[in-house]
Formats: sequence, structure tokens, C-alpha cells
Amino acid sequence: MRYRWGQVSASCAVIGLILLSGQLRIAAEEYGTARPPTQPSGVDLVPAGIVPSAVEPPKVFVFMQNRGDRVVRNSFDVELWLDDRLLGRQRVDESVPANAEHSVKLLFMRPMTMANGLHSMTLKVDTGNDVHETNEANNVELNSIWFDDSGTQAPLTAQGRR
Repeated sequence: MRYRWGQVSASCAVIGLILLSGQLRIAAEEYGTARPPTQPSGVDLVPAGIVPSAVEPPKVFVFMQNRGDRVVRNSFDVELWLDDRLLGRQRVDESVPANAEHSVKLLFMRPMTMANGLHSMTLKVDTGNDVHETNEANNVELNSIWFDDSGTQAPLTAQGRR
């Protein structure tokens, strides 16, 4: 694992790096003790949007990004759920650049017929935990959509990430 270096403290000078019990530590002059590096860096896959289309054929575009500072090289699965029903699962085999430089876009088909009213759409990224991430808790996005007899639908509000 790589680390991003931060300031140890305003009144402390780093005099060296030591390996202690298999972990890299900072030896700080003023404290006379070893301190761990501050922020681990790595990969952080996150959902970045669910966009239902009202045109035929009925489809849903989903987006995801890597907000970490390392490129994702592992393949991973993405799932889209409508209410409690899996609409589809797709495997992402391409590398995903670091620092949210661009979004990965996938297309899912939604059912031709749906009950009128409010529905939930849930996007789940890296469902099999194939990618080791710095934050595994932000891989789900839940949106509400409204569907009516005319076949139109519109995203209402993002309910947040879980």
C-alpha cells in the first residue's frame, strides 16, 4: 500500500523513516517516537449517477468513478436494482483512471411495463468486493423515480449513498 504524506505537526521535524513490526513509520525529532503516515492512498470506486431514459427502448444509464489516487486494474461487477428486483449485472473489465478523471458509463434495459408510482433504483458498484478500496462503504447509490401511464419517468431525488 502507498501512503500520501502529510505534515506531522507544526513543531516537529521528520528525521527519518523506520520499519517497525512490518509497518513504515515516521521518526519525528521532537517527539522521539515513531508516528504512522497520515492518509492511506488507493482506489475508491463510487456510484456517480443513475439516469433513466424516457425514450424507447426503455433504458437506464449508470455512471461510476474512481475517486482514489490509484488506477483500478481489477475487473468488478456493477448491479442495477429496480425496487427489490435485479435489472442486470455487468462486468467492468477496463481500467478506471484515478482522481475521478472520467466516469465509466453502462447501459441497462428497464422493464417495458412498470406499475405507476414511485420506485427506487439502486446502483451497486463492486458487488463482489473484487477491488480492494480505501472506502468500501460508499459503493451504493439509491435514487427515486416516478413512473406514470404515459411511459415517462423522471428522477426525483437522490436518497444518498450507503
